[in-house]
Amino acid sequence: MIHLGESAAVATAGAAERALYEQRFRERHQVKLPGFLDKRLLHKLQAQLRTATFVPKVHQGVGHELACWDSPAGDALLFLMNDPALFRLVQELTGTGPIGCFVGRIYRMIAVATAHESWHSDMSDHRLIALTVNLSEEPYRGGALVLREQDRPETEQILDNTTPGDAILFRVHPDLEHRITDVEPGPPKTAWAGWFRSEPSFRDVLAGKVPF
Repeated sequence: MIHLGESAAVATAGAAERALYEQRFRERHQVKLPGFLDKRLLHKLQAQLRTATFVPKVHQGVGHELACWDSPAGDALLFLMNDPALFRLVQELTGTGPIGCFVGRIYRMIAVATAHESWHSDMSDHRLIALTVNLSEEPYRGGALVLREQDRPETEQILDNTTPGDAILFRVHPDLEHRITDVEPGPPKTAWAGWFRSEPSFRDVLAGKVPF
């Protein structure tokens, strides 16, 4: 549906298929994007992350992870994800308003007893749509996204994203909440995750006028 390469984002589906993706997002507030990352780009990112440094990061009241803040992989993804063509494609798919920027991070989850993430909504900082992309090189178990209507367990959708390069888009809304399940013993989960935001502009992000 949407394909992100080293130079630009393009639509990879015809009108009928795009309509099905749009309908799914309207009805279920999420959609998986198979092959979101070009394979050549994915392999470059994975190679860069083999020697990257990951440091502990705590999300107060939610959970914790290992974050990578200083890698060419993160810099490349930040620029590629702020492609105006990608913004237009995401707006069409999700029916959301204008997008000002995308801000994200590379993170890793390993199997530890305290990694559990609590339910949360991501409702802050003008966030519209969340995205997570699988950057792992080895198959991992667990680490699934679970999305539901607030305080309604019967609406839970368990969204595995175990194929490298695939992505999941999901809506950020006060009536929706999500969590990530624990990663089971074995290879870690490595992902790029963040939000399409209505503001600020990407120019302001680069100028350091707002924090990541």
